[in-house]
Amino acid sequence: MVSLRKLGAIFLTLGMAAIVTLFMRTANTAPWSRALWLQGFLMLWAHLLMRTSPYRFPRSYYRHRRFEKQHPPGYRFFGVTLARRILRKILNGPYRNALATPDRRQRLVRLYQTMVEAETAHMLLWILEMLIVLFAAITRNWAFAGWLFLFNLLFNAYPVAVQRLNRRRLERILERRGGTIDWLQSPL
Repeated sequence: MVSLRKLGAIFLTLGMAAIVTLFMRTANTAPWSRALWLQGFLMLWAHLLMRTSPYRFPRSYYRHRRFEKQHPPGYRFFGVTLARRILRKILNGPYRNALATPDRRQRLVRLYQTMVEAETAHMLLWILEMLIVLFAAITRNWAFAGWLFLFNLLFNAYPVAVQRLNRRRLERILERRGGTIDWLQSPL
């Protein structure tokens, strides 16, 4: 039997798909504007989806790869550390809320859970938008595909890389304090 959360996620997804389809068919705007609007609609969908039915990738996705163990030089080359500094200045609110508990270890675990949720949402968006970019390229809508690819890179790929970098740092802090994080079993 389908749970109420899954049913809500299905209706949310179908409703957002209808809104996006209607907008994309009727919007008479520049390709960059349509791509930006689509990005906004999809980000809203991912945010609501994570609130109604938190999704998790398999445990193996969240494990850090060998090149991520130390501060990866590729992250600096591709500007991930710069993006991290910019995002820290702009979007500190969700993490500040995650730290609003009296117990320090509990605050850090809650922060870790918030990071996992954000990384998961951005990765879902990255995958979905790459499929849309592929479809736009197949239909020879080059301008829209290019703009959406750029916005996908800025609004999804960089945040995923930043979250992975920050989560690794937080894991080291939690390991020093003793214990592991069983974040996949605990609710957000």
